[in-house]
Amino acid sequence: IVSAAILIQNFRDNYFEYGATIQGVNCSSLTVEEASQRIEKEINEKTVTIQFANNAYTVDYSMFEFQVTTPQELEEILAKEYQSNSKEYTLMNSTTISPEKLHGWLETIPDLKEENMVFPQDAFIRWDGNQFSIIPEVVGSWYDFEEVYQILLDELSSGLPENIVLEPLSDYLEVTANSLSSQLEELERTLSTVIHYQLSDGTVYTLDREIMKQWVSKDEDGNYQIDITSYLSEFIGQLDKMVENANQELSFHPTGLENVVNVPIVDTPPSSSINQEEEIARVTGAL
Repeated sequence: IVSAAILIQNFRDNYFEYGATIQGVNCSSLTVEEASQRIEKEINEKTVTIQFANNAYTVDYSMFEFQVTTPQELEEILAKEYQSNSKEYTLMNSTTISPEKLHGWLETIPDLKEENMVFPQDAFIRWDGNQFSIIPEVVGSWYDFEEVYQILLDELSSGLPENIVLEPLSDYLEVTANSLSSQLEELERTLSTVIHYQLSDGTVYTLDREIMKQWVSKDEDGNYQIDITSYLSEFIGQLDKMVENANQELSFHPTGLENVVNVPIVDTPPSSSINQEEEIARVTGAL
C-alpha cells in the first residue's frame, strides 16, 4: 500500500492528470517538458484566419513560430492541478510568436498598403436644387500598420484564436447619417410648408418649395440652411405690392352684361397695404 501511494504521488508530482488540456491541447499523462513540446507542435499545426475589411487570410501558426518560452507556468499548473476543479488551463505569460515573422508577413498584406486603403468619410447632406438627401458615411478600410501589428502580436502569442477580425479605423468619422437625420427633417419640414394668400381680387399668392428652394444656402461650416431672414422680407414686399394693386380696382359682374367690369377705386382704403414687419414675424414663426 505504501509503495502504491508513493507511485501515485510520484505520478502526480511529475505528470499531468488524465484529461488535462493546456492551450486547448490534451496533455494527459505528460511531463512538463513533454507538454511544452506537444503544445508547440499542435498549435503550430493549427491555422488562424485574419479578417480585414475586404479580405481574409488563413495562415498556419508555424508561419509565426509559436513557442512556449518557459516551463514555469506549466510547473505551477502541475503543482496545483489536483486541487483544481477544472482540467482546462491557459498559459498567460509563457507563450509567444516571433515578432519579426509577424512583421514581415504583415508587410506583404495588400490591405495594409496605403494605396489600397479607403479613408473614412463623414456623412453629409446633399442638395440637388430641389430636395435634400443624406449621403451616408464611409467607414472605409483604413488601418494603422503598427496598431494591427500590436493587436495580432498580443492575440497570436496565446496560440488560442482561430479567427481574428480587424476593424478599420473609424476614429476619423465625426458625422454619421444618424446624426444628420434631425437636421434633414427640419430642412424638409420648412421646404414642405405651403402658405396661400387670397387677395381681394381673387389672386392667390403662394409661398412654397418653388420659392423657398431659391433661399437654400450653406453656412461657414458647410451646413445647409434655408435663409429665411435674408429672403422673406423681399417676398413680403412683393406681397404688399400685390395687395395694393388688388385694391386699386373693384371687379364685378353687372346684371345683364356678359363681361366682368373693373371699376377704379379713387380713394384707396387703409387695407390696401399690409404691416410687413408683423407679417414677416408671423411667417417666420410658421416656417
